Amino acid sequence: MGFWVARPYLRSGETIVWRVAANRQQSANRAAGGRLFLTEKRLLFQPNRLDSVLRAAYWSVPIADIVEVGVAARQPALPLFGRAAALRNRLKVVQKNGDVDLFVVWKLQYVVERIAAAVAS
Repeated sequence: MGFWVARPYLRSGETIVWRVAANRQQSANRAAGGRLFLTEKRLLFQPNRLDSVLRAAYWSVPIADIVEVGVAARQPALPLFGRAAALRNRLKVVQKNGDVDLFVVWKLQYVVERIAAAVAS
């Protein structure tokens, strides 16, 4: 994709439909920067090259396994991220197995609608 974020691994016949810059919350004290990609079959997160070196995790979920896409309310500031982390609502993706993944993105409502439309179709 570019210098900062590597092209994600795509399966045979899979193409990128849409993408957006995002930070993925990987634990209570860690978020990784990168991009969130939507294909016909999956939603996936590719960390940027720096966070990849720092062991940020690649993430992927089949669209069919997503049961909810919404907004997670603000949270108290995390010690490592300062006050900026507390000021943002986040994209919430809930899977059939109960896993909840959180992402910070710009134009949050648009991103929620875009992914929800893919899940609904």
